[in-house]
Amino acid sequence: MKKKSVEIAEHDPHWEIDAQTFIAELKEILAGHETRIEHVGSTAVKGLAAKPIIDIYIGIKDPKQMEGVANAIAAADAGYTINGLTTEKIEKQFLPGNIFMMAQDGEQTFVNAHICVVGTEKWNRTMAARDYLTEFPSVAAEYAELKKNLAIKVDAQLKSGEIQFSGFGDKKNFFLDELFKEAFARYGIELDPEKDKAAITEWERVTTKWGGREKSEN
Repeated sequence: MKKKSVEIAEHDPHWEIDAQTFIAELKEILAGHETRIEHVGSTAVKGLAAKPIIDIYIGIKDPKQMEGVANAIAAADAGYTINGLTTEKIEKQFLPGNIFMMAQDGEQTFVNAHICVVGTEKWNRTMAARDYLTEFPSVAAEYAELKKNLAIKVDAQLKSGEIQFSGFGDKKNFFLDELFKEAFARYGIELDPEKDKAAITEWERVTTKWGGREKSEN
């Protein structure tokens, strides 16, 4: 199997245009659901180099909305699939409390859509990082340089066989952990463990249901 390289592209102003197109489409699909849809990640920060994949967060107030929103998107024939339904893949493919969907053209992913409960740690971290990097371009430039250097290193390791999986996201964690601390302090964000617990409980119920269903069909 060919190992995928890590592509970091210079910022493209069309990313925001594309994101708003995808958001409008998702709003139409989810017209019967109460959601808050946001363009997030590096492609949402003006001037920031990024993987050329649009990240969109679909915020829900109640964890019980999780399954219905995911099913509505998957059924809309808009190209989105729920990533990794088998029980063996659930721990690897899902992030607890967050339903991850993707739209692809062949093997190339062009949109990652995350269904996430508003106010959970994951939601707060993602929004705070986007806003902080937008507010402080010098920090965004430092982050871009880190990503570019990591991409070069990871690609070399993949080609040499030193590693089998890039782990690119994990290698950025030290920088991001510090960024989250600064952003939370600046924006007065406080975590709500009960909200996270409720989101993870519902996520476990939904993904176990999906995984069990797929296992029984195989």
